[in-house]
Amino acid sequence: MFIEQSGEIPRTKYQLAVVSLSGELMGSCGIRIESPRHASIGCELGRQWQGAGAARDAGNALIEFGFV
Repeated sequence: MFIEQSGEIPRTKYQLAVVSLSGELMGSCGIRIESPRHASIGCELGRQWQGAGAARDAGNALIEFGFV
């Protein structure tokens, strides 16, 4: 499904990997552009990464990507 969404024009859905500074997969995050200046975001992380600020960092990056 994510591969199919990556080919849509215009593209409105992005699902991205979240990795640690050492390159370890932590989870994923996504943004779906619903309409101009409106979107939904989500983040899924492995238990060992929860509470470490990674979801906040990923969310901030998604907001910057989608709206800046």
